[in-house]
Order: sequence, then C-alpha cells, then structure tokens
Amino acid sequence: MKILLIFLISLNFLFNIGCKDDGHSTILLWKHGRIPYTMIGLNPIQAQILLESMFEWQIMTGSSVTFVPKKSGDEKFLTIINDTKNDSTYIEAYSPGLQIMQLNCWSTRRAIRHGLGHVIGLLHEHQRPDRELYIHIEPFSNCSPTAMYQIMVYPDDVYQYDYKKYPYDKQSIMHYKWTDICEHALLNSEGETGSEDISILDAKKVIDMYEDFKEEEKKGIFNNFDEE
Repeated sequence: MKILLIFLISLNFLFNIGCKDDGHSTILLWKHGRIPYTMIGLNPIQAQILLESMFEWQIMTGSSVTFVPKKSGDEKFLTIINDTKNDSTYIEAYSPGLQIMQLNCWSTRRAIRHGLGHVIGLLHEHQRPDRELYIHIEPFSNCSPTAMYQIMVYPDDVYQYDYKKYPYDKQSIMHYKWTDICEHALLNSEGETGSEDISILDAKKVIDMYEDFKEEEKKGIFNNFDEE
C-alpha cells in the first residue's frame, strides 16, 4: 500500500489552491535541510516574490531548511520554472531528488508557500488519517481520479513525521480551503480551513522532521544525499 501511495503522490497532478496545486509531496527529505535551487524564466519581480517565500520558510523554521542557489557540484536540486502556459503550481519529482516546480500563479503567495512546503517534505493536512474527527470531505459522483488523489486519506506510514504529535491544523498552509475543492467535493468544517500564511505548526513539523533525521542521513532517506 505504501509503495502504491508514494507512486500516486509522485505523479503529476493539477488541482486548485488559489490557483492550482499538484498535491505532490517529496516524501523524501533534503540532507542538512539544504535545498539547492535554480530559476528559469522568472523576471526580477517574480524572482523576488519566490525568494521572499523561501525566506519565510527559513525564518519560520529557524533555518532548519535553507534554500541556496545551486552550485556546480550540486547533483540533486530544485528547478523553479515560470510556466507561461498554465495558471498553476506544478511539482514534478525525479528520484532520487531532482525536482521541477512550475509556477505561473504570481497573484497569490499562498500557492508558492504551499508548493515549497511540498518541496520541503510536508503532506496535505486535510489528508491526515484522522481528518474525519475535524472535517468531512464528501467527493461528488463525478469527482475525477486526479481530484480524488488530493482528498483521499493517507495511511500512517507515508509520513516523515508523527502527525499524531500535532493538533489538527485547519490553518496550515498545507490545508485546502473549501473553494479549492468545491468543484470536486464538499468540505464540511466548523470554522474556516486553509490559510495564506505558514502556520506555527507547519514550521514545528519541519523543525522536528529535520531534527529527527540528522542522525539518519547515512540510511539513504535524504533527497540530495552524497557521501562525504
């Protein structure tokens, strides 16, 4: 089941989050929390917006993750592309760690923050195994398989952190708003879900993830691991 789910998460999905989101999570983490990146086709304003969103993740997590310009020796890295064809946040992962993040949703920083959350290693909050205790998502009869992947419940064993340690976070940057799925499903919740900003719990999960795995780098679970 775990292998199947990781395969599904790793496919290229498009879905709506302010603009669109592929729902993809890296599953794997980055060695030392260091994420080398390169940009293609971004104008100075777009590059500044992206850099500010990266910096927000760094500040919120106490530099547990850092985005750094790719160096010539970096074999595993993130490529951010300004996609002029689709209004979307679109992430494509290549094992063992090459990733492409396509962006053409510069009207809202929420989609960028959310997409970077996936790059870092976070999963959708609304797909937690215990979500029915807090919200209810009812797919419509015409809900497509692509959309279903964005609202299905994850099994416990795909997480790089113990989600049970954290309260369910309706204000997570990784949680969909009802408007994100209204064409495909009904989301019932007491209070609003989804946020424009990185939540304290989002940051806490990232800090804990990378702290827990500092001693496990040699096991090969890191996206850009290289023997030193």
